[in-house]
Amino acid sequence: MKGESPRGDQPSFMIQGLKEMCNPRNPLYQIADMIPWDQVEIWFEDKYAVDGRSAKPVRLMVSLLFLKRLYNLGDETVVEEWVHNPYMQYFSGETEFQWEMPCEPSDLVHFRN
Repeated sequence: MKGESPRGDQPSFMIQGLKEMCNPRNPLYQIADMIPWDQVEIWFEDKYAVDGRSAKPVRLMVSLLFLKRLYNLGDETVVEEWVHNPYMQYFSGETEFQWEMPCEPSDLVHFRN
């Protein structure tokens, strides 16, 4: 006999955005909404060159460095963990779950410099 979900009206996680998929009680979820990301972007504005290849979003790069410190991870590890962790992705400003690395680990080195 096929079992039934206790909540048959529950939508699939595959069609939900990260905001709906993640638990709002999670600390990363809560901190993401507390940080003034617009202000952070303004702080870094003068560090970005007008010429050259397209830059990664400031929020992404700052959040990856924050997560790296928070969880004591290396550049490669934080980027790999980000792919598997919807809370890290939400914290970084993503609205939908991403299945690929957000950047190369060496991009974090360049951003720090």
